[in-house]
Amino acid sequence: MSALMPEAKRPLRNRVNPFGEIVATPERGMFMGNRGCLHDANRQIVRHAARDAWITCLPRWPGIRRQLMRPGHYTELFFLDEATSLAAGHRPCASCRPERWRAFRLAWQRAHDLNLPPKVAEVDAVLGEERGRLVPFEDNAPVDGLMVTDAARSGVRMWRGGEWWKWSFAGYEAATPPAGPLKQVTPPAVVATMLAGYDAYIGAAAG
Repeated sequence: MSALMPEAKRPLRNRVNPFGEIVATPERGMFMGNRGCLHDANRQIVRHAARDAWITCLPRWPGIRRQLMRPGHYTELFFLDEATSLAAGHRPCASCRPERWRAFRLAWQRAHDLNLPPKVAEVDAVLGEERGRLVPFEDNAPVDGLMVTDAARSGVRMWRGGEWWKWSFAGYEAATPPAGPLKQVTPPAVVATMLAGYDAYIGAAAG
């Protein structure tokens, strides 16, 4: 298996929250992501995205030892879990996670009543329109992995196993039901895809 090169003691700004924001925090998470090259020669984030395709990748790949934020290369982003990356508007990578991309596009096809599975560019176009746009949450039967917030964006709750869980970079904690009115963080097309059978990987409880 490959490994990531050690970072400096100060965390890099390359962790992503469910809103798609890139922050600095020590926790790494289950998955890596890619939006193109977002950093400068000093490994400082200077743009939010550099490509239409926002993908979720495996953090390790056989035979590759990666130095984070190499000049001129894509910026390695990190997510707590796949539910977080989906909320942020990323999709499974078709190259390093082909089986998950296949499952995602077949569920997307069912959810959107398409004759054929969607092409990569078609999915990316829809996600580009929807990511970052919070819509009112009105569903009384949420799907596992769905994330919501309140009007003040004071925190994120994730639905799993019939309960709400409080999201953090360190993991999930049991939480009281969120107070409304609520906003849906996970893009509508992704929620429809999960309802059609795509099971997102969800991280463990904090601690």
